[in-house]
Parts: sequence; structure tokens; C-alpha cells
Amino acid sequence: MTGIDMEPRHGRDCKAAFSVEWHLQGLGFTPAVTRRDGVSYQTLPEGLGWCQTLPVPEEAWPPGATQCVVVRWYPDRTYRRDRRTGLIPAGADEHWRDRTTDIMGRLRALGFWAENTGPYRAPALHTHEDILVWRQPGDRHWPPVSAWFGSEPASTHFGPPSPAEREAVLRVRGVLRQVERGRRRIQGTLSAEPALPAWWPPHAGMCVRVLWQPTVQYQRDPNSVVAPPGAARHWHTGIESIRRALIAASYEVQEPVRPRTPTRDTCVGFLAWRRLR
Repeated sequence: MTGIDMEPRHGRDCKAAFSVEWHLQGLGFTPAVTRRDGVSYQTLPEGLGWCQTLPVPEEAWPPGATQCVVVRWYPDRTYRRDRRTGLIPAGADEHWRDRTTDIMGRLRALGFWAENTGPYRAPALHTHEDILVWRQPGDRHWPPVSAWFGSEPASTHFGPPSPAEREAVLRVRGVLRQVERGRRRIQGTLSAEPALPAWWPPHAGMCVRVLWQPTVQYQRDPNSVVAPPGAARHWHTGIESIRRALIAASYEVQEPVRPRTPTRDTCVGFLAWRRLR
């Protein structure tokens, strides 16, 4: 398998990220930018930590979401773990909890849904917190209560990936190699990487993001709105082959609600996951 861009950017993704970023800027959670003599300088908020937004692929969106981003929050430097000694400053846990709760509350007041989703993160193990932020019409019944109760903490940011995370990715890559070499092998490029913890479906004990980029022959020219001949069949066959292989290997597969088509998309993503035991 050849590595490909695991986070392609689409216009709608970037628009959603910009919208949330704009609100965060108004709330004072983003760096202030000033220019002097043609040079830009960033000043971080004092005592609050700071935020940036990241697009979320549609296969990781909550049910019914119309747009979705991750708000990545970094703690104030006063409360960051010392990388050299591993020591956590006094008050770091409270800072982490209070600031992320405040951010979620303020975004909810603006009409967004916002939750700490996925396995546990904390300043002793992680450099930042990811908050899933989305819009959806009507009432919300997601995520379920105790959706990740009993899961191991997310893999630490202060060391290599955990053995469980490495094994999860290697197992999924093994399934994808079978797809590439099988009788109905698909053309294009397949990749598998750990899914961000905030993307994990409720009750997941592991989660890997699979991305398939169809062969160039069946990708739409950026200057055209028409897909090449045979592209629809190529995409359908590839998507079905990947889905069947993952399900046959006892994975649950989460996909976007919106159909993927060569006239609109450049690649196809899946979340392959298994439930907590």
C-alpha cells in the first residue's frame, strides 16, 4: 500500500472549519495576529489555552450532522507537562477540564453541538484535547451515555503509538492487502491509519481510518464536471469490495450517509472499528 493524503480538504469542510474558527476568534480562544513591518506575530490568549479547527471526514460525522469539525485545544503553557521530566504542573487537570467545558458551553450557546468524544484524554498523557463540534437539525440523541466507558485512554502523545494501536492498523492493512491481491483486485491506492480518538464511534474499542483513492484513469479532471467513462462502475466496485472485505474480517464499517461519486469526490473514506469487549 502506498501512503496518500489522509485528510483531503473539500470546500464544504474548509467552510465549516472557518465558521467555527470565526466564532472561536470572537470568544477569544484563538491567537491574536498583529503585523509589524510586514511581519505577522501571534499572541496566545493568557490563561485560557488556545484553539484551532480541523475538518472532519464525513465518515466520522455524527448521525444527522450537516457539518462537523474538530476543535483542537492546547492548554496554557503554565499547565503543560514538562517533556523533559514528565511532571504535570499543579492545577493542570482542573485547567484541562474547566477550559474545555467552557469552550463546549460557549459553542453550544451559539447553536453548535459539542462533545468530548472517544477514549479518555488528559494532560498526563496528551498535549491537547480534541472536541467534536457539529451542526444538525432537530433534537440530538448522540452520543449515547457512557459511549466509551471502559475504553483504554487514547494513545499518548509523549511516546510511540501503543502496541494495541499499532496492531489495529496492521490488521486492517492486512485485510486491505487481500483486497489488492484478490481475484477482483481494485485499482487505485489504499491506506490505513489510526483514526483520531474524537472520531471513534460510540462503544468502539479500536478504530482505523481506511482511505481509497481510485486510479487516476477514473478520477474527474478538476476542470470538468463530467466523470470519465467507466468511473461510476469502478467506484462502485471498489467501495463494495472494501466494505465486504472489512465486514468479512469482523469489522464494523462506518461510511458517509451521502453517496460517494466520481463527479464530486476524489477519494473514499471508511472507519473500520470493533466494539469494546
